[in-house]
Amino acid sequence: MKKIMVLCVFGCFFPLFVFSQTAVTIDTALNNSTAYFSGRIPAKTKVVILNFVSDWPKLSDYVIEELIGYIVNEGTLAVVDRQNRSGCN
Repeated sequence: MKKIMVLCVFGCFFPLFVFSQTAVTIDTALNNSTAYFSGRIPAKTKVVILNFVSDWPKLSDYVIEELIGYIVNEGTLAVVDRQNRSGCN
């Protein structure tokens, strides 16, 4: 019975340890995403960051604004204003 309890406890908490080691902050994820795409998309390509919807509008706004900031600071891609998407030709 003791072995079963140990296995149950281990089975419940092991996933927490596994996933906690791979968790990153939103800022780190946005920075890594920017570096990933900047390395794979030709320089000076025009990109548009479109809106997305989440249950937390402030989070959506934060992610969009920070992603734009990271791309602009990276300097390899050209961000086009969302309102002026016709400039992507």
